[in-house]
Amino acid sequence: MVLNQQYHPFFVFLSLLVMVFSAYTTIRLLVHLRFDYLSQAESRWWWLVASFALGGGIFAMHFVAMLAFSIAVKISYDLGLTLLSMLVIVVVSAYLLRQVQKPVLSHFQLAISSVLVGLGISSMHYLGMEAVIASALMLYQPIYWIASIVIAVVVSAVAIVLLRYTLDEQKKLSKIKKMSIALLIAIGAATIHYSGMVATVFYSGGVCGSHHIIFDIEMDASDLAILVVLIAITLLAIALVISVVIEKFHFLLGENSRVIEDLVFARTMEIHQAKLETDLILDSMNEGVVLLDAQAVMKRVNQSICDLLGYDASELIDQPVSLLFADAGEDDHFLERKVLPLVNSKLQLAFNYQNKQFFENIEQAPMAVLIVDAHGHIISFNPKAAALFGYAKREVLYQSVHHLVPFHLRKGHEDSLKEFMHSARITKGARLHHLGEARVLEALHQNGSTFQVEIALLPFLMADTSCVVAALRDVEHDASWDNLMKESAFGEMITESNDEFASMVELQRKDGQQCNVLISGTSTLDEAAQITGAVLVFNDISKYLQAIKEVEKAEMNVLAEQQKRLESLGLMASSVAHDFNNLLTPIIGHVEMVMSSMPEESRNYISLQNALDAAFQAARLSKQMLSYSGSGRMSSTTMDVGTLIKGMQSVLVSSIAPHVNLQFNYLDQQLLIAIDVSEVEQVLLNMVINASDAMNGRPGDVRVFEIFQEIDQSFLMNPHTYSKPEAVPGLYIGFRVQDNGCGMSEEVQRQIFDPFFTTKFTGRGLGMSAALGVVYSNKGVLHIDSKVGVGTTFTVLFPKSEMEVATLQQPHSEEKSASKIQAIFQGKTILIIDDDDLVRLTLQARLDSLGCDVLHACDGQEGLAVYREHQTNIDAIILDMTMPVMDGSVCFKELQSIDPKVKVILSSGYADEDLLASFEGNPPAATLEKPYDMKKLKVTLARILLLKQG
Repeated sequence: MVLNQQYHPFFVFLSLLVMVFSAYTTIRLLVHLRFDYLSQAESRWWWLVASFALGGGIFAMHFVAMLAFSIAVKISYDLGLTLLSMLVIVVVSAYLLRQVQKPVLSHFQLAISSVLVGLGISSMHYLGMEAVIASALMLYQPIYWIASIVIAVVVSAVAIVLLRYTLDEQKKLSKIKKMSIALLIAIGAATIHYSGMVATVFYSGGVCGSHHIIFDIEMDASDLAILVVLIAITLLAIALVISVVIEKFHFLLGENSRVIEDLVFARTMEIHQAKLETDLILDSMNEGVVLLDAQAVMKRVNQSICDLLGYDASELIDQPVSLLFADAGEDDHFLERKVLPLVNSKLQLAFNYQNKQFFENIEQAPMAVLIVDAHGHIISFNPKAAALFGYAKREVLYQSVHHLVPFHLRKGHEDSLKEFMHSARITKGARLHHLGEARVLEALHQNGSTFQVEIALLPFLMADTSCVVAALRDVEHDASWDNLMKESAFGEMITESNDEFASMVELQRKDGQQCNVLISGTSTLDEAAQITGAVLVFNDISKYLQAIKEVEKAEMNVLAEQQKRLESLGLMASSVAHDFNNLLTPIIGHVEMVMSSMPEESRNYISLQNALDAAFQAARLSKQMLSYSGSGRMSSTTMDVGTLIKGMQSVLVSSIAPHVNLQFNYLDQQLLIAIDVSEVEQVLLNMVINASDAMNGRPGDVRVFEIFQEIDQSFLMNPHTYSKPEAVPGLYIGFRVQDNGCGMSEEVQRQIFDPFFTTKFTGRGLGMSAALGVVYSNKGVLHIDSKVGVGTTFTVLFPKSEMEVATLQQPHSEEKSASKIQAIFQGKTILIIDDDDLVRLTLQARLDSLGCDVLHACDGQEGLAVYREHQTNIDAIILDMTMPVMDGSVCFKELQSIDPKVKVILSSGYADEDLLASFEGNPPAATLEKPYDMKKLKVTLARILLLKQG
């Protein structure tokens, strides 16, 4: 029989009360985990105290809730299991608070942490239930048991999120908000306990619990519950009071230390006043520095200027500064007439740190200004900054500047500050460091809201300590940056201190040699604003020249990477074209064979002719892909550039928009280049059409020039010049297409030759990439000169031809009659070596129709074996270049070693030039570029057989 289970309402309330107080105490203790002054060991102690506060509170809540629970039998407790459950919850609480402290907790980490904490709390609960000893049988209902664990995991996730929120927003949360969060956490913990109790059912007639160390309740359960609550609340109150006292002590200590540090700071500024001009400015600078008096006599020099000019310091002190200038001449007023015009004559305060006026300017500045030391502590905070962030000055002085940054950005802000301060130390000294361009950042207000500020930074040294001045402007509410800068002496100081000038002059070294330097500096003034001398700063120009070289090197690397990318894409296109040609070869062959058996007037013959035309169109597309790759077949013809342009003139005029004015400029002399005329004509047409499109519908001019140009290595290495590595300086001839259209940005210019890149709304974007491939195939170079809003100029150049007139290829055996050609093949034995089954079968069928005997092999090794066996009978070999096991080039060389007179026709999906390039001095008898038709096969094979017959 199920025993009746009851709860005493008052003790349920007590259990919830102790849990609320525990959660609130934990929230207050969390603030100590973020104190900057705590050591790692001290922070760990506060973490343990908070863990006991939270874990002990949960245990006390659980224990009191168990005392509030009653059934119709007497209940005792196993002391060992009871203590073990308390230890478990303290460990789980310590783990929970460790997760709460992490700067960043991903969703995955939150989920894992919630599961572990939820299982831990459930373990504590069910260990406590196992500690129950009663004359009743205790069982768990599976569904409710699982539900209680799920509730524990969900509540744990909510608790982690709430505690992380309170830790991040500790200073901005009111007591009511903290108490509300504590109440939510307490309700969640109580929900875990009472959902677990719902899963527990007691039956009469049995016994539950062990009988080891038994904690028998001697006193009344009500009295015990009140005692447990009093003990728990007392311990939590002690921890809470200690926490508040230490927090207040820290505040008072900060106030006293602020007064002491202000005194130390003022005294330190006085001590370093005399050293500022010498030690702080001169000796720490890499630049050469000279201090002059009103008579232009050098009164102080640093080691850098001595090293630059080869002097000892003693040789320069008390000497006129004209000694250093190569063109000084005689001038009694050298300072006013020669030196000061070279530098900024305005008064540059250069942040004279001991000048009281400097700090007064900061206090009166119309923008927020704060000074931060190298450790990220705020050491100055003007009224505008206090109004901007909502803090009183005393609340932020000597606190971390990261409190002004939203929590999720603090890690990045800390790293940025360290990097910035490191840069300031490298260039330390009283030398002016420019306020860099202002940047927009996210800032954190005292009330927890965020807002956008524009910030400018200035690193400097103060009392031998690296610091940084930060000037801030509220983007939404403040006036513009320029207006703020002009509204105060601080803004004028910043403006003037950034108003430096530099001039290049020649200095004369001690050994008589001259060196070029950049000179900058400022005049020095007295209280009456009269010139008392000058400070000159010399920078060796060689450092800047080296920087320029590094930039050029970087640009060359970018160019090399771009060309490498284009070559990789070209290789891919070439490989695709090769495979494409291999597929087209059997298609064309079989279609031709079927057509040969049909009457030309039949419908099927016409359909097959259309299919054949489509196959040859696909072959032309493959050729375009080879042109893009820069390895296309070039039908070289010697051509005059002017003649080529004139022949295209009518086509070009009809291809552009009517509102575009097309002009042509020709040279008087004949300029010959060896090119594939049809391909280069396509490049010219493509560029003229692009120039017309660049007008974007408005009137404009496009000019086409015939040019010749002597190019050198620097032209070839220019980032905007595209050429193959084997291109050499020399006389080049070509054309230039110039427009005054929209122009191209640098980013567009970097992508213009990428395949499928286009700036047009329609189009495939292969035009310029294919054009570059044609230029490469014809051994040319291409140069781009473009500027947004001005226009674009494309220059295409090819090496000057050494020939005087154009040459044309003469026809060969194509002119022989069909009957004579047919008779050549009868009884001839042809060996086909090709790894493509379709190609072999197609060739065999074609050669069978010519009356040839055919042998075949699927790779180079098999082909060599067949040739050795039938060498005396084989009249010619058709050899594929790309095969597994042994490729065509190796097989060809092996065949020649067997018989130097062997007649081999090399066949490949690549261009003829690629086939012949690797066999200079010992070429094959002929080449066949796939795909080829029956006519080309017959003519090529007939020529080879006739050569063999002699």
